[in-house]
Amino acid sequence: MNESATAAVIKELPLILRDKPRTQKDIWQYLLINDKLKQQLVTTTGKTRVGILQGITTRIKDGRLPEFKLIKSSDGHTKLAYIGNTAYQRANYVHQLLLSIKELGVADDVKADDLWDSWDAIETKLIGLDKQVTVFMKKVQYAKPTEVFRPAGGKNKTASYPISKFKHNK
Repeated sequence: MNESATAAVIKELPLILRDKPRTQKDIWQYLLINDKLKQQLVTTTGKTRVGILQGITTRIKDGRLPEFKLIKSSDGHTKLAYIGNTAYQRANYVHQLLLSIKELGVADDVKADDLWDSWDAIETKLIGLDKQVTVFMKKVQYAKPTEVFRPAGGKNKTASYPISKFKHNK
């Protein structure tokens, strides 16, 4: 049995919304790139089936799709946001923060050798931390909140933790 167009769109939304919330217009642009979805989302007369996203929006409002939220932006547009995998999103925020710290260019401002050595050591640690965050992000990127994630390595990390139960989600 074929998957309904609505189910197919819901399945694609986490990938489309993984970076930031988007308007319906933006979501349509991403959906129509996918040839399989395009066949289901465009009628034989060439019109898009806008009711599909409207129905998904209604499901979000009713709370039937709890992993998505509607956000009213300052310009008056309603955007859809994917919040189902907060472990990935928070790791992504940390990654972005670490990237911005590297861009500060503190090493250029430090003239004294001992201070430069201290900053160089800090920067080296930040680069290592960023690599660890990136590996973590790859592991949890498409995990659903109810899936079990097993951290790698270490004798204290043998237990599994549901992603929704991580400390930062409480």
